[in-house]
Formats: sequence, structure tokens, C-alpha cells
Amino acid sequence: MKKTFTLLLFSITVGLLIISCTNPGQNKPQTNFDKELAWWKDAKFGMFIHWGISTLEGFEISWSRSSYGPEKYDRLAQRFNPVDFDADKWISVAENTGMKYMVLTAKHHDGYCLWDSKVNSHNIMNSPYGKDVCAQLAEAAHRRGMRLGWYFSVNEWNDSTCNHKTLNHLYMEKMKGELKELLTNYGKIDLLWFDYEGNPAAADPQSIFDYCRELQPDIIINNRLYPLHPNESHAYVGSMGMYATPEQFIGGYGDVPWESCTLSATAGWSISYWAQPHPSKNLIWQVAGSVGGNGNLLMNVSPDSLGVIHENFIDTLKLVGKWIKQNDGAIYGTKGGPWKPTVSYVSTRKDKTVNLILQEGSDIALPYTSEIDFDKAYLLSNGEDVKTRISEDTIFFSIPESAKGASNVVIRLDMKSEADKIALIPPFSTSGSLAYNKKIKASSSLSDIYMHNPECANDDDPRTRWILGRRKDYDSSSVYGHNIHFTSNEGIAIYDDCGELEVDLEEDKEVSSFKVIPASNIANAYIEYEHNSKWKTAASYTQLANGSEWETTFSTPIKARKWRLRISGGSSQTGIKEFQLF
Repeated sequence: MKKTFTLLLFSITVGLLIISCTNPGQNKPQTNFDKELAWWKDAKFGMFIHWGISTLEGFEISWSRSSYGPEKYDRLAQRFNPVDFDADKWISVAENTGMKYMVLTAKHHDGYCLWDSKVNSHNIMNSPYGKDVCAQLAEAAHRRGMRLGWYFSVNEWNDSTCNHKTLNHLYMEKMKGELKELLTNYGKIDLLWFDYEGNPAAADPQSIFDYCRELQPDIIINNRLYPLHPNESHAYVGSMGMYATPEQFIGGYGDVPWESCTLSATAGWSISYWAQPHPSKNLIWQVAGSVGGNGNLLMNVSPDSLGVIHENFIDTLKLVGKWIKQNDGAIYGTKGGPWKPTVSYVSTRKDKTVNLILQEGSDIALPYTSEIDFDKAYLLSNGEDVKTRISEDTIFFSIPESAKGASNVVIRLDMKSEADKIALIPPFSTSGSLAYNKKIKASSSLSDIYMHNPECANDDDPRTRWILGRRKDYDSSSVYGHNIHFTSNEGIAIYDDCGELEVDLEEDKEVSSFKVIPASNIANAYIEYEHNSKWKTAASYTQLANGSEWETTFSTPIKARKWRLRISGGSSQTGIKEFQLF
């Protein structure tokens, strides 16, 4: 996992950011893995476990290695002795929280292996503990029917041959040996969670993906073999992965499979001395936000150096499990929608039911279409009736007094027909922009499949963003197996720094003003409109800074159907948060 490279962090202590900019019609992975993903899509909720030698000092896993001292950090293995590790206790915590699968950091970026490896001596068998953790967890998981996955860092920071100009082939052989051990020595493994650490994968991503599928044909594999930038891990799926992995924020609605990985603690992926669990209501909202966006949630839980999950975390997670048990019909086996998720409400659907989940229990007005045709509305937790009123394009929900002020309130609608057929309903516009939710296209995008696509620039949410994609004249496949960090000049050069957004208002409309909110520094920006099949410049700006807003009112309104924002000279990950017309 990344310590500092996450694009959008929205403090979990006050609530998770829900990104909802994606056009679901574009969200189709390049290869169909519906059969393999079926159990995972229904499961919805899993436990992430970051654990290793850094817990001896309460430091962040791997990312503290440089500051602590690489050799000193690696020597922690000589003291690692988790004598209180009990796989069954970990599984009980997951079960009581409502989690249906577990993913353990079998090997993080520091290269330390939690299994009996014959190809990597930096492993737990050479510690005072001297027992195979992966074997114990696999045995217990199989015995108890818990789905199991391994987290695996493709690159290792303590191996100098990794991504070496002339010796990388040696590392590739070792790395393949590690994967073979993990995928052949522990029975059925349901999931493989690769991670990206800032440099390209040490081997060709497609060959690694195919190799793992040969060893475990039914395994599901995430998308982090391909990325050359953290933002791609959040968004791009393609043929060498099965689902996207937003990190430390809740992904937006999409038909593409996705899973957000988030923290249950206030600090770090691995346990720290000062970390406390987030309030249960915030953790529950992480679950709700994920399923409401048609995705999954992988929530991290960190044991200490002895292998123990602390009681304050167990108690908090039990409250999450209690809520899920009361509202499980709104979680497992559902799809997101029909209302597109926002920061205050989400929805799920299954068969002839719709579940509206409110972050806070208060009366609410939502967009309405005639497809929202239901017999009854009531609280899912106790069956109490919820009063509703419909007025043109709005439906009003009056929350019963018993639920006023409560968190994560679930309203069940019993529908007259299959809820899955209802078209996705976007939230009301907050800006009044003429471009809101209109058809929009771009010269390139970091992902046309999910997140960071053009729709992020006209969704009325400045926390989302369209980002330019990889250059078409650059052979990015050549960088795998080389140390080319995404912050380096060569890493930055892989991506476009100029491009354009074009929005279609569907008919000629008078535009009096506009607003542009950049997501990066941009040297030159132009607002253009189409007139008699030619583009004309309406306004221009130089040195548009990230964090600023460019707003202009025209001296005379301009009537046009198609409008364009053209940008050039951008910085790393050039993009736009909002392009609004008024």
C-alpha cells in the first residue's frame, strides 16, 4: 500500500469521499471475468491485514524502511516472534464484522515473506517464531469456509537485482518462484492482491497475470500489475487485471468491478502505538458507500507484533458487524443504485427491492423518475413505515422520529418490478451548470473505463477529476523491469500534458459565463465554442494554478451547442476538476 501517493484523501474521521463521476456505459473491462468474480461481487466486504516486522517498532510497513535505516529495518526479522498469533481468532474477528474474505500481506515492498519460502531466505522461518503464518491462516480459512487471498508486492526494496538494468532477470526468476510457492503450497487461493509501489512492475504484467492464472485457474487478481502511476491503480482494469482498486477513498459508481481499500485505524496500514479505531459509524459508512457505488470494500485491520488484534478494534468492528447483520439485505448480493451515490446518501438494489442508505437520519429530497414505482417504504432495521411524497421530479422521505439523528439509516422500498432495470439517477445539480451531466468527451483519459474519465469534469463535484492519459506515441510497455519512478522526469513524460474536453449541450444555448477548476498546474487554457463547424476562442488564460478557479463573464452571451476546454503545458497528471457553463 502507498504511504504518500494517494490522489484523493478525504479524512475518514469525518467521512469517506464517495466519487461518482463515472459514466457506467463505458465501464467494461477488456476481458470478461464474471464467472471468477461472482462470489466476490456478492461478498462485498473483506478484511485486509497488513502485518510484518515493522510492528516491532510501531512503524509503517515497508515505507518506514528508508527513514529507520534499511539494514536496521531488515534486522527486525531477527526479533520477530508473534507467539500469540492465532489464525482462528483473526477469522472470528472477520466473521463477527461481517467480512466474507481475508487478504494477508504475504510479502510487502520490504521483501519479508510470511511463509516458508525456499527461494527467499528473508522469511518468517528464519525468525525466532519459525512457523509458516500463511500455512496456518490457509488451514484455518479452508476449515472454516473463509475465502482467502494473498497480498503480494511485485517489487522488493531489499533485493538489488529488482528492476536492475542487467540483473533484473535474476529477480524475475525469484519472484516467479515466490508466486509458485504461494499458489501451489496452500490449497485453493481465491484472490491475489498485487501492489504497485511507484516503479513499474519488475516483469511484463501480462505474463505475470497469465502465469498466476495457470497456477490457480479460478483465482481473481486485481489491477496493480499495469500501473505506472498510483492514479492508474485506482482506475484502470484492462486485460491484466479483474478489478480496480481505489485507495483510502470510496470509488464512484461503475459497472466495472472495483474495491476500495481503507483503514479501520486513525494512522497507518500497520499498527502504530498511537493509532485508534475510527468510530464505528464512519466504518459502516465506508461499507455503505462501497456497495452503493456497486463496489466492494477491503477494510484494513492491523495486528500487533505478537499477532494480536487489539480489543478496542475488535469492539468497534463488532458494532460494524451488528449493523450489517441488521441490514444485511442491503449489503450482500446487491448492486449499487438506482440513485447515484453522494456523500450523504447511497442506494443498493436486489430483485424487487431498493435500499436507500442515509449517512444521517433526517428528512431528505431525492431526484425522482417514474421508474421509482414502489408499494411500501419502511426502515429495514425494524419495519417502521417511512412517509413519502412525490412532486414532479422530486421524492421526499420523512424519517420516523425513532431514526432522527441516527447514523447509517436504511430505508427499504418494496418495488413493483425488478429494481435492476431502473436507469441510474444522478443527484440534483449543485451548481446549475448547463454542462452538468451532459455528453462529454476528451482527447485522452487516464482511464476510459472507470474514474478520472471526462465525466469527472462535469459532475458538480470538485473532488473528482478528469486526468489526461498515456501518450499514444510513447511505448510505455518498454518501462516494465526498469526503475522509472512516476515522479521522475521520464515517468512524467509517459503522460499527455495537453489535451481537450468537449461538452455537447444538445442544443444551442446562451452561455453568459464559465468556471474552470484545474486539478494541476496548466500553462495555457482556452475556452472555445463551435460556430459554423469551426472552433472560436471565447477566452484564454496563462499559468492556471492548481487550487485556483478561473471564472469569467462574457461581455455578451454566446449562443452555441458545443463547447471545448483546451489545455497545454500541464504538470504531472494534468487534469480538470470542473468545467462549468452558465
